[in-house]
Amino acid sequence: MHTNSHEENLLELLLFINRGKKRGRAATQQLRKFLLGVGSASPDNLNCVEHIEIRAVRRKYHRPITVQCLKVKGRDLMVSEVIESLECAPIPPRVRKDLPGLTITEWKACLRLIVLILASAEYDTLRKRPARKKTCKSPTHVGGRQASEPTSTSSSD
Repeated sequence: MHTNSHEENLLELLLFINRGKKRGRAATQQLRKFLLGVGSASPDNLNCVEHIEIRAVRRKYHRPITVQCLKVKGRDLMVSEVIESLECAPIPPRVRKDLPGLTITEWKACLRLIVLILASAEYDTLRKRPARKKTCKSPTHVGGRQASEPTSTSSSD
């Protein structure tokens, strides 16, 4: 008999959220268990599980919807929205230091992948189907200018 790994359980939980079958405290407790099983009880991972939950938020895209999603605990803030907002930001100095040569195009591609993965686990509770989100109006622009390959940043860690 095959027992699922924490990774498989986590992916299955995200699929259940997408199908509208998992919600609330019990789902959040499972999420925490599986995330710590995939990772460890490191301070960063503990911070993650303490500040993320599975709950519904109300949004108005093309129409008002309620989205079952991963969100910041106690706030009406979807994790996918937090990551999506990073797409309009320059590469942070710490990332530039750790990953020299990473281009803005590659940075945006990595962030978009995370947004798409997170969005794939969201569920529109009114229409009983996966939620469809607005996408960033201008994913190739940063601060009102055309995004280019690596740009220098004057700020430091």
